[in-house]
Amino acid sequence: KRVWIGIVLALCVGMIAAVGTAKAADKGKPKPAVAAASAESVPSWTGFGFDVHGSMATGTADFGAPFNISMDGQMGGVSAFYNHKLGVLVLGVDAGYDRVWGDLHSFGIDYAWTIGLRAGLLATSHTLVYSRAQYLKAQGSGGHIDGYGIGAGIETRLVGPASVALEYMHNWMDKDVFGPGVDVTSDQVTARLKFNFDRQIPNIFADR
Repeated sequence: KRVWIGIVLALCVGMIAAVGTAKAADKGKPKPAVAAASAESVPSWTGFGFDVHGSMATGTADFGAPFNISMDGQMGGVSAFYNHKLGVLVLGVDAGYDRVWGDLHSFGIDYAWTIGLRAGLLATSHTLVYSRAQYLKAQGSGGHIDGYGIGAGIETRLVGPASVALEYMHNWMDKDVFGPGVDVTSDQVTARLKFNFDRQIPNIFADR
Protein backbone atom coordinates (compact mmCIF):
# COMPACT_ATOMS: atom_id res chain seq x y z
CA LYS A 1 0.00 0.00 0.00
CA ARG A 2 2.78 2.42 0.91
CA VAL A 3 4.46 1.68 -2.42
CA TRP A 4 1.32 2.64 -4.38
CA ILE A 5 0.86 5.80 -2.30
CA GLY A 6 4.46 6.73 -3.06
CA ILE A 7 3.98 6.12 -6.78
CA VAL A 8 0.84 8.26 -6.92
CA LEU A 9 2.41 11.08 -4.92
CA ALA A 10 5.51 10.94 -7.13
CA LEU A 11 3.32 11.21 -10.24
CA CYS A 12 1.53 14.24 -8.82
CA VAL A 13 4.75 15.95 -7.74
CA GLY A 14 6.38 15.19 -11.09
CA MET A 15 3.47 16.63 -13.03
CA ILE A 16 3.40 19.80 -10.93
CA ALA A 17 7.19 20.18 -11.37
CA ALA A 18 6.81 19.76 -15.12
CA VAL A 19 4.21 22.52 -15.19
CA GLY A 20 6.46 24.82 -13.20
CA THR A 21 9.42 24.13 -15.51
CA ALA A 22 7.32 24.75 -18.62
CA LYS A 23 6.00 28.02 -17.25
CA ALA A 24 9.46 29.20 -16.20
CA ALA A 25 10.81 28.45 -19.66
CA ASP A 26 7.90 30.27 -21.24
CA LYS A 27 8.60 33.39 -19.17
CA GLY A 28 12.06 33.63 -20.71
CA LYS A 29 10.74 33.72 -24.24
CA PRO A 30 10.06 37.05 -25.96
CA LYS A 31 6.38 37.87 -26.29
CA PRO A 32 5.15 38.08 -29.88
CA ALA A 33 3.70 41.39 -31.03
CA VAL A 34 0.58 39.65 -32.30
CA ALA A 35 -0.96 36.66 -30.53
CA ALA A 36 -0.71 33.48 -32.55
CA ALA A 37 -4.25 32.44 -31.67
CA SER A 38 -7.34 34.47 -30.99
CA ALA A 39 -9.08 34.44 -27.60
CA GLU A 40 -11.88 32.41 -29.13
CA SER A 41 -9.48 29.52 -29.82
CA VAL A 42 -8.40 29.23 -26.17
CA PRO A 43 -10.63 26.92 -24.07
CA SER A 44 -12.06 28.47 -20.95
CA TRP A 45 -11.97 25.21 -18.92
CA THR A 46 -15.17 26.29 -17.18
CA GLY A 47 -18.40 24.44 -17.83
CA PHE A 48 -20.23 21.13 -17.95
CA GLY A 49 -19.51 18.10 -20.11
CA PHE A 50 -19.58 14.33 -20.43
CA ASP A 51 -17.20 11.57 -21.48
CA VAL A 52 -17.09 8.00 -22.68
CA HIS A 53 -14.23 5.93 -21.31
CA GLY A 54 -12.62 2.52 -21.07
CA SER A 55 -10.37 1.06 -18.38
CA MET A 56 -8.02 -1.83 -17.76
CA ALA A 57 -8.28 -2.86 -14.10
CA THR A 58 -6.63 -5.31 -11.71
CA GLY A 59 -8.11 -6.24 -8.34
CA THR A 60 -6.14 -7.89 -5.52
CA ALA A 61 -7.25 -9.47 -2.24
CA ASP A 62 -4.22 -9.86 0.05
CA PHE A 63 -4.82 -12.47 2.77
CA GLY A 64 -1.13 -12.49 3.67
CA ALA A 65 1.58 -14.29 1.69
CA PRO A 66 1.27 -16.63 -0.04
CA PHE A 67 -2.54 -16.39 -0.05
CA ASN A 68 -3.34 -13.64 -2.57
CA ILE A 69 -6.08 -13.46 -5.18
CA SER A 70 -5.55 -11.30 -8.29
CA MET A 71 -8.16 -10.62 -10.98
CA ASP A 72 -8.00 -8.65 -14.22
CA GLY A 73 -10.89 -7.03 -15.98
CA GLN A 74 -12.11 -4.35 -18.32
CA MET A 75 -14.48 -1.49 -17.59
CA GLY A 76 -16.37 0.88 -19.85
CA GLY A 77 -18.85 3.63 -19.20
CA VAL A 78 -19.83 7.28 -19.17
CA SER A 79 -19.31 10.23 -16.84
CA ALA A 80 -20.77 13.71 -16.41
CA PHE A 81 -18.59 16.49 -15.02
CA TYR A 82 -18.24 20.17 -14.21
CA ASN A 83 -14.98 22.16 -14.31
CA HIS A 84 -14.16 25.65 -13.05
CA LYS A 85 -10.95 27.52 -13.92
CA LEU A 86 -9.25 29.85 -11.43
CA GLY A 87 -6.15 31.30 -13.07
CA VAL A 88 -3.95 28.30 -13.96
CA LEU A 89 -5.87 26.10 -11.49
CA VAL A 90 -8.78 23.95 -12.69
CA LEU A 91 -11.14 22.35 -10.18
CA GLY A 92 -13.68 19.71 -11.13
CA VAL A 93 -16.34 17.29 -9.91
CA ASP A 94 -17.63 14.23 -11.75
CA ALA A 95 -19.99 11.26 -11.46
CA GLY A 96 -19.67 8.10 -13.53
CA TYR A 97 -21.08 4.66 -14.31
CA ASP A 98 -19.11 1.63 -15.56
CA ARG A 99 -19.93 -1.89 -16.70
CA VAL A 100 -17.42 -4.59 -15.78
CA TRP A 101 -16.10 -7.52 -17.85
CA GLY A 102 -13.40 -10.16 -17.52
CA ASP A 103 -12.29 -11.88 -14.32
CA LEU A 104 -13.74 -9.10 -12.18
CA HIS A 105 -17.17 -9.81 -13.67
CA SER A 106 -16.70 -13.56 -13.20
CA PHE A 107 -15.87 -12.82 -9.55
CA GLY A 108 -19.32 -11.23 -9.21
CA ILE A 109 -18.85 -7.50 -9.94
CA ASP A 110 -21.33 -6.28 -12.56
CA TYR A 111 -20.98 -2.49 -12.50
CA ALA A 112 -19.62 0.43 -10.49
CA TRP A 113 -20.65 4.00 -9.63
CA THR A 114 -18.07 6.71 -8.93
CA ILE A 115 -18.05 10.27 -7.59
CA GLY A 116 -14.80 12.15 -8.06
CA LEU A 117 -13.04 15.43 -7.32
CA ARG A 118 -10.00 16.69 -9.18
CA ALA A 119 -7.57 19.60 -9.08
CA GLY A 120 -5.13 20.39 -11.85
CA LEU A 121 -2.68 22.93 -13.24
CA LEU A 122 -2.57 24.13 -16.84
CA ALA A 123 0.77 23.27 -18.45
CA THR A 124 -0.45 25.12 -21.56
CA SER A 125 -3.77 26.68 -22.51
CA HIS A 126 -4.80 23.28 -23.97
CA THR A 127 -3.15 20.79 -21.58
CA LEU A 128 -4.08 20.05 -17.97
CA VAL A 129 -2.19 17.84 -15.51
CA TYR A 130 -4.24 16.86 -12.49
CA SER A 131 -4.69 14.73 -9.40
CA ARG A 132 -8.03 13.08 -8.66
CA ALA A 133 -9.77 11.44 -5.70
CA GLN A 134 -12.90 9.29 -5.92
CA TYR A 135 -15.48 7.33 -3.97
CA LEU A 136 -16.72 4.19 -5.69
CA LYS A 137 -19.41 1.59 -5.15
CA ALA A 138 -18.96 -1.74 -6.97
CA GLN A 139 -22.22 -3.66 -7.30
CA GLY A 140 -22.72 -7.35 -8.05
CA SER A 141 -24.81 -10.41 -7.44
CA GLY A 142 -23.52 -10.71 -3.89
CA GLY A 143 -24.13 -7.10 -2.88
CA HIS A 144 -21.86 -4.07 -3.06
CA ILE A 145 -18.33 -3.06 -2.08
CA ASP A 146 -17.44 0.52 -1.14
CA GLY A 147 -14.05 2.05 -1.77
CA TYR A 148 -12.04 5.19 -2.36
CA GLY A 149 -9.06 6.02 -4.55
CA ILE A 150 -6.47 8.60 -5.56
CA GLY A 151 -4.59 9.06 -8.79
CA ALA A 152 -3.32 11.43 -11.46
CA GLY A 153 -3.85 12.14 -15.14
CA ILE A 154 -3.31 14.42 -18.08
CA GLU A 155 -5.95 15.95 -20.39
CA THR A 156 -5.44 17.66 -23.74
CA ARG A 157 -8.03 19.73 -25.58
CA LEU A 158 -8.53 18.93 -29.26
CA VAL A 159 -10.49 20.73 -31.98
CA GLY A 160 -13.86 22.09 -30.86
CA PRO A 161 -15.35 20.71 -27.64
CA ALA A 162 -13.41 17.42 -27.66
CA SER A 163 -10.54 16.45 -25.38
CA VAL A 164 -8.70 13.25 -24.49
CA ALA A 165 -7.44 12.20 -21.08
CA LEU A 166 -5.29 9.39 -19.70
CA GLU A 167 -5.66 8.61 -16.00
CA TYR A 168 -4.32 6.22 -13.36
CA MET A 169 -6.20 5.42 -10.13
CA HIS A 170 -5.32 3.26 -7.11
CA ASN A 171 -8.35 2.19 -5.05
CA TRP A 172 -8.74 0.80 -1.54
CA MET A 173 -11.84 -1.33 -1.01
CA ASP A 174 -13.85 -2.15 2.11
CA LYS A 175 -11.82 -4.63 4.21
CA ASP A 176 -14.90 -6.14 5.85
CA VAL A 177 -15.85 -7.93 2.62
CA PHE A 178 -13.32 -10.74 3.16
CA GLY A 179 -12.80 -10.37 6.89
CA PRO A 180 -10.39 -8.53 9.22
CA GLY A 181 -6.81 -8.15 8.07
CA VAL A 182 -7.53 -8.63 4.36
CA ASP A 183 -6.40 -5.77 2.10
CA VAL A 184 -8.55 -5.40 -1.02
CA THR A 185 -7.18 -2.97 -3.63
CA SER A 186 -7.51 -2.27 -7.33
CA ASP A 187 -5.51 -0.41 -9.95
CA GLN A 188 -6.95 0.99 -13.15
CA VAL A 189 -5.76 2.90 -16.18
CA THR A 190 -8.51 4.83 -17.97
CA ALA A 191 -8.64 6.51 -21.37
CA ARG A 192 -11.36 9.15 -21.75
CA LEU A 193 -12.88 10.90 -24.75
CA LYS A 194 -14.47 14.04 -23.35
CA PHE A 195 -16.89 16.60 -24.72
CA ASN A 196 -16.69 20.00 -23.01
CA PHE A 197 -19.39 22.65 -23.15
CA ASP A 198 -17.32 25.56 -21.89
CA ARG A 199 -19.24 28.44 -20.49
CA GLN A 200 -17.95 31.53 -18.74
CA ILE A 201 -19.76 32.19 -15.47
CA PRO A 202 -20.30 35.94 -14.77
CA ASN A 203 -18.53 37.29 -11.70
CA ILE A 204 -21.40 38.59 -9.55
CA PHE A 205 -18.92 40.50 -7.37
CA ALA A 206 -17.24 42.34 -10.25
CA ASP A 207 -19.24 45.56 -9.85
CA ARG A 208 -19.29 45.66 -6.06
